[in-house]
Amino acid sequence: MASQGLKNPRTTRAKLSISGSSLLASNRIQRHSPISNNITDSMRIVFIEYVVDSIVYESTREGIVTRQLTSAVHNQDTLVGNLPIEPLLPHKCLAKKILDYHVSHFLPHPDYVFQPCSPSHRWSGAPVNANDIIQLIDFAFPILQSEPTLLNIPSPVILFGDLHGNYKDLRHFIDTFGVLNMELVTSKLLFLGDYVDKGPHGIETITLLLCLKVLYPTEVFLLRGNHETQDVGHSRTDPENFVNQCLSNYGMQAGRALCLKFYHLFDILPLAAVVDKEIFCVHGGLPRCLRQPGFCLLPHIQSITRPPNTTDQCIFDLLWADPVSSPCSGDVDFAPSPRDPDMCIAFGKRAIMDFFQQSGCTHIVRGHEFTSQGISISKGATTLTVFSSSHFVDATFAAAIIVYEHTLTVVLLDGKKIINSSQARPRW
Repeated sequence: MASQGLKNPRTTRAKLSISGSSLLASNRIQRHSPISNNITDSMRIVFIEYVVDSIVYESTREGIVTRQLTSAVHNQDTLVGNLPIEPLLPHKCLAKKILDYHVSHFLPHPDYVFQPCSPSHRWSGAPVNANDIIQLIDFAFPILQSEPTLLNIPSPVILFGDLHGNYKDLRHFIDTFGVLNMELVTSKLLFLGDYVDKGPHGIETITLLLCLKVLYPTEVFLLRGNHETQDVGHSRTDPENFVNQCLSNYGMQAGRALCLKFYHLFDILPLAAVVDKEIFCVHGGLPRCLRQPGFCLLPHIQSITRPPNTTDQCIFDLLWADPVSSPCSGDVDFAPSPRDPDMCIAFGKRAIMDFFQQSGCTHIVRGHEFTSQGISISKGATTLTVFSSSHFVDATFAAAIIVYEHTLTVVLLDGKKIINSSQARPRW
């Protein structure tokens, strides 16, 4: 079934075709998404809740409407194979080879039920060869290194939050949008970091993303998260730690070499992006150096050379900062973060307004912070936190991605089949 890509989310209203079957979403919708109560008119934000049984709907203040996300969605068996007919260069041949191997040999675990550390997928044969992954990293390195530290990306774009080794949700989202065949998708993809740690499939998750980056270097973009640093990776001892996964999958010698290669690549990932000169995208948040008179953040990020010193206060805050969570402290510029009051900072409404005034941006989209509903929105709808893994640490929640083209459309995937109905709390 041929797909024509992601349609304009503001105008297309039809039924969704999933794996050959069509369902009218309006027949199953009985309530609004509770998160939409936090929306103001600063930018129209709509919500689509994509439930596991293929029901899609959008809730707005005007009521429930249905929407076509894609004109058609491939069956999983046909996702890879429609790459360009012209001969592929060696780096793209390798990326396609690994991608094909993932689709055909890294298969969903039968009767999978989430348990902490439990794998959602398993290899039907041997895992991807470590030397092939290292060569893929070598091919991806100059592509990423040639990009600026601050990306400028035109819409339409799909924004992904933290994945943390959740290969299952990553595949669910990209299969739904037909992303494995990017020639058929009009949207670019922007991932906000934290691809590894805390989930069972960190290696497979980042390897799949690197395949997409090598195949589609101008369509797929990867930002750095705080877990893409050796300090965080080597400080963790849990079984889902990325370093441990490399060692257990490939042995001490090959696993250590592979792990070091990955972190060398992580060192040169871009730190932030701006979409349509309006949406500032970063893993963590605003840095405390905004307090300095005359400091302009976007030019400063552009000037950062890579690999950067992640202990530098500005860079550290870009990876680690959170929005202020206490309503009573919302009008401050910065405050100590509950994450680690001695090291981390939380940015408040005053800092956000100062940044918007100097940059011309209108919204911030960031990851880094777990939210049980997949999305958290500040009062005033200026800062959105997106989390794209529904299985996190020891529980199952909702995951989200954001589709942006003049309108911010939030797509929710419910890990429990029922969207969490608790109210999303305003930031301020």
